[in-house]
Amino acid sequence: MAHRYVLFSLSILTTLSFVAAVSVRSPWHLSGLPSHHFDAFSSGTQLARRDNSTNPPQTPPSYFDQLIDHEDPSLGTFKQRYWANSQHYQPGGPVILFPLAAFDSSLPQADIWFDNRTVPGHLAQTFGGAVIVLEHRFFGDSNPYPDLSEKSFRVLTIQQAIDDLEYFANNVHPSMSGGNQLGGPKQAPWILVGTGYAAAVISYTMHSKPGVFYAGYASDATVQAMADYWKFSDIIREFMPANCSADVQAAVAQIDGILASGDDAAKATLKRKFGMEGLQSADDFGYALQNPIFWFQDQSVVTPGSGPFWEFCNALEIKDSQVAGASGWGADHAIDAWGAFTQGQLFWELVCIGNKDLVECFDFHFSTSDEAFSNVTVGQWGRSWGWLQCNELGFSRTGAPEGYPTISSRFVDLGHFEFLCMRYFPETYSTRPPVYILEALETNQKYGGWNSTAERLIYVNNLYDPWRGTTTDPDGLGGNGTELQPHLLVEGWSSADIFMYAAQTSPSVSAAHDTAMGYFSKWLGDWKPTPAH
Repeated sequence: MAHRYVLFSLSILTTLSFVAAVSVRSPWHLSGLPSHHFDAFSSGTQLARRDNSTNPPQTPPSYFDQLIDHEDPSLGTFKQRYWANSQHYQPGGPVILFPLAAFDSSLPQADIWFDNRTVPGHLAQTFGGAVIVLEHRFFGDSNPYPDLSEKSFRVLTIQQAIDDLEYFANNVHPSMSGGNQLGGPKQAPWILVGTGYAAAVISYTMHSKPGVFYAGYASDATVQAMADYWKFSDIIREFMPANCSADVQAAVAQIDGILASGDDAAKATLKRKFGMEGLQSADDFGYALQNPIFWFQDQSVVTPGSGPFWEFCNALEIKDSQVAGASGWGADHAIDAWGAFTQGQLFWELVCIGNKDLVECFDFHFSTSDEAFSNVTVGQWGRSWGWLQCNELGFSRTGAPEGYPTISSRFVDLGHFEFLCMRYFPETYSTRPPVYILEALETNQKYGGWNSTAERLIYVNNLYDPWRGTTTDPDGLGGNGTELQPHLLVEGWSSADIFMYAAQTSPSVSAAHDTAMGYFSKWLGDWKPTPAH
């Protein structure tokens, strides 16, 4: 089995554009990393910096001596990568710390976090602050050990990530102009800003270590760990075009019926239409079909209605130059069109480049090659993310339970993802799969989940983000926060609000930005340093 190029998305993943988001060398096929996207910048839309330049200087990385294991400092340190910028810093200003878990944080576009195109840079410019981007352990170049083996992953936990933030803030002396003036969290107001999973780590940190960081901004923070996250596809179903939704539901119902039957000939005919006749496992086949549906999350408030997801829906809904009505064309046409699309160039380039065929791309159960499962070389953010899912988060994006409409095959169930944990991490799960339900419960109990007690932390949630069900506004109703923990709901896709450009086309994002800046202005006005003893 060759390495797979799969569409993932993060509340913590940085991407240049949609295509860049999927060009990731990773064998991991678990749920995608929640993310923020650089879609507007790939299309040329951007805000000008206040110094009137449009190409900010490239900031070289620096490296911090981070503890390998905060529970056992005797194990020594590793080099944790970060980028720091003080171009807007004024003495006494805040330090904005942006934790980042990404497949390649060295991308030049990382500099957008330093100017007014994004919330961190906007905060720095408004309040005279410095911005530091800190890479998550076992992502990018920040590796405590030289491989991604299960033994190395012993120190890849949520708690270690939380402790990294605290230890970094208390001990770093940034290699930038004025870096020695910043001071730690007792001498300066430190503000945490992040998206998706990284925003969840912010929430977990401010809940479990109150008083270390003064304030925070969490965009689409996936705070509530859960074993079976079938709501991911249900949110897509709710907001995708009605005709496309109707046809995908009808097609999935017919596909699941065939897969559940004893008619081997019908199964072979169905899989042949998708170029996967040799794919034996029904849940592997169902997982393959999820891919274009999940592209829904990679949209922009600037250019809605464009991108690969819409190409998928157009393939199903446009027939003989006619667009289907709200009820679609029906299951038979949808299956034929879906199958042709799956065998097309776009699907291949975004999902399966590096494989000899679609069967090799999606054969998890019966593949005779161990390469994809045993490769532990560094630089595979998907393997790191998979470890976190298997051990602490869950987030299995399954089909909806019986009795609910579904656009995702019900053969993609919790057992499918538990099997993958056993296949990718056989030393840890040699005799049993992970108990996702218990692990998610423990994570929520330790770090607050939906019931975080963090203060001066703003949660901003995007209505159309499929990860919204794991955020502080799972029902998309808004208005359930407090003055010390505001919850804001905007009409956007995954972490659209982290980019200031989104306010140009979305009144709700603009209003959220204004509200957030009002809170930060008040809170920073109230901040006082801790007296030295």
